[in-house]
Amino acid sequence: MDIEVFVHGVPNGQRVRGKNNDPICFQNLYNSHSEEHRFLIEVRSVEGTPHCYYHYLHHNNIYACDGRPGSYVGISLRIDHYCTDVMAMYHVLDVMYHKYLIAKYGLLTIEGDKTKFAVADFAAKENELNEFEGVVEEMIRICFNRSDFAPIPTVAPNVTANTPKVNFQDCHRKYILGLLSQSGRVVISADYPSVRESRLIQECKDIQARMQVAREQEKAQQQKLLTEKNDEILALNDTVRRLTSEGDVQKQKIANLEKTLRETRNSKKMEDLLAVIRDPLVQLSFLAGAQKKSTTTPGVGKKPFPIVKTILAVNTLLLLLLFIVLWMRTGKTLAPAVVPIPTPAIEAAQPVSADSLSDTTELHTPMQSETEKR
Repeated sequence: MDIEVFVHGVPNGQRVRGKNNDPICFQNLYNSHSEEHRFLIEVRSVEGTPHCYYHYLHHNNIYACDGRPGSYVGISLRIDHYCTDVMAMYHVLDVMYHKYLIAKYGLLTIEGDKTKFAVADFAAKENELNEFEGVVEEMIRICFNRSDFAPIPTVAPNVTANTPKVNFQDCHRKYILGLLSQSGRVVISADYPSVRESRLIQECKDIQARMQVAREQEKAQQQKLLTEKNDEILALNDTVRRLTSEGDVQKQKIANLEKTLRETRNSKKMEDLLAVIRDPLVQLSFLAGAQKKSTTTPGVGKKPFPIVKTILAVNTLLLLLLFIVLWMRTGKTLAPAVVPIPTPAIEAAQPVSADSLSDTTELHTPMQSETEKR
C-alpha cells in the first residue's frame, strides 16, 4: 500500500511539503476555504493511477507568520486504496495535527482564538516534518487493518459539479462510499446540518410554506370581506340618502297638508262666525219687513223708525269687525265672504184685520216706545 503524507498551508504564501506531483489538487484547496474546519475525501488520477486523498483542513482564524489573516493549514494523505473507516482516518489526522504539528513540533502556535504559523517556510522545520511523516505512517499501521482498505471506487462518468456535504454524524461507511462513487468527492464538516437536522429544516420550511400560503389565503379572504363590507356600506349610504330625500319630500307634503288644514280650519271658523252673524241679521230682516207692514196700517199716526237703514249699518259694522278679527288671526288680508241677507218681499197693501193689527202692535210696542222716547 502506497502512502504519501503532505503538510501544506500559507505561512508566507502557499507552501506544500511532500511529493507534489498533483499541484492542481492543492491549488484548489488554497482557493477554497469557506468553512472553519472540514475533512475532504476525493478520488483523483495521478500519473494515470487512481488515488484517494484525505484532506484534514483548518480555515479561518489561521494567520500567516507575519500576522496576516486569511491563511489555512492542512494535512493530506494520498493512498492507492480507499479507507472504508472514514471517521477513524479523520481522528488519526486530528490527533496528528494537535499533538504533533502544534504541541510537539511547534509549526503553529495558538494565541487566544487565533492560530498562527511560527515559521515562514516549512524548510525551517525540515527534521520535525520528516519525523512527522514516519509517525503518520506508523499510526495508520497501528489503527487500521487490511480489511479497512478496499480498492478505489469507480467514479460515475457524469460527475456533478456540486460536492455532497455531510455532517460527521452521518459518516456511515456505505453512505460515504455511495456519495464518493457518484460525485468523486465528499466534504465532511460539523458546520453542515445532519440528515436529521436537514429533515427537520425541510419540515420547518414546509410548515413555513404552508403557513405562508394560509396567511396569503387569509389575507385574500379578509380583503374580500373588506371589499364586500365596503360595498354594503356604500349601498347603505345610497339607501340612507334615498330615504332622506324621500323623507324630505314627505315632510314637505305634511307641511303643505298642515297648511291646507289650517286654512280649512280658518275657513270653517269664518263660516261659523258668519253663521252666528247671519242668523240675527235674518231675524232683523224679518222684523224690518214686519214693521214696514205695520207702518202702512191705517189709523196709525206715528212716524215709522227707519229700521232698514239701521239693519244695513249694523250689518256693515259686523262684517268690518269680522274682517279685523280674521286679519289679526291669520296675519293676512282676507276678503270677507258675502253673507246673503234675505230681503223681505214688498207685498201689496191688503186689508188688515183687527186681530193681526193688535198682534203686530204688541210685537213692536217696545221698539215704538223706544222711538217715541227718542
